[in-house]
Amino acid sequence: MKKHNFLTEFTRASLEDYLKDNPDPVAIIPIGSIEQHGPHLPLGTDTFAATALAEAVAQKTDAVVVPLCWPGVSEHHMGFKGTITLKPDTLRAVLNDGIESLSRHGFKRVLVINGHGGNTQTMDYAIAEAGKKFGVAVQTNRAVPADPATSARYSLQHFDVHAGQDETSYMLHIKPELVEMERMQGFAPTAVFPPQMDKLRDMLSENSDPSVLMQLAMAYVPPSHVLTSSGVWGKLSPEHSTAEAGRKSFEANVERLVKLIELWDQVK
Repeated sequence: MKKHNFLTEFTRASLEDYLKDNPDPVAIIPIGSIEQHGPHLPLGTDTFAATALAEAVAQKTDAVVVPLCWPGVSEHHMGFKGTITLKPDTLRAVLNDGIESLSRHGFKRVLVINGHGGNTQTMDYAIAEAGKKFGVAVQTNRAVPADPATSARYSLQHFDVHAGQDETSYMLHIKPELVEMERMQGFAPTAVFPPQMDKLRDMLSENSDPSVLMQLAMAYVPPSHVLTSSGVWGKLSPEHSTAEAGRKSFEANVERLVKLIELWDQVK
């Protein structure tokens, strides 16, 4: 087994030794964002989360974590101070160049762990482009819910997708020292949804497909500072988040990605 998890921790010589012992290694690229996450979570929440997941998976699979950049595509959060956004073409170029560099040194399998929804479209385009251009097999951490309808119903009802209970619980598990929970005492959600989203939420009781309703709702999400004055999206208060809930979610994600790489090893 290798001594290090991060590419940046290797010497050139130790990396050469690792590559000799691992002729078809997996490189894991975590990408996230630097953006507002309410009054209580660090600006680096998405990158912290993606990197922690990448490190845990690398420890169990002998993969190497490759930290390419901190910020992502976050224009929709620029109404709040502290957010840094890349243009989609910039993130695409960073991923493209990073994957090309890895491929030239023998990495032909890359797992991109994305911790920020705003990166998804750019990431999908970039990795498809790089995979074809450089002969690299690329996977992502995107998971299909076991019950898509139930998942969509919960998301549409609560819209707990940014700086809410789920993300706060996750951070209480991986970076508790950076979470300022005292700012959440007595917190009341501030999200004000457009009428179209409220109408779609009302349609849940009409036996409509929740997955389709959620898809339609996403078309009406305004910029973050318009949706919520606090920066916390959704109807749930982060005050009730727990490190235990975050641990369960984190460990489930680790287990799923470890299984992905183990299956990948069988077909490489």
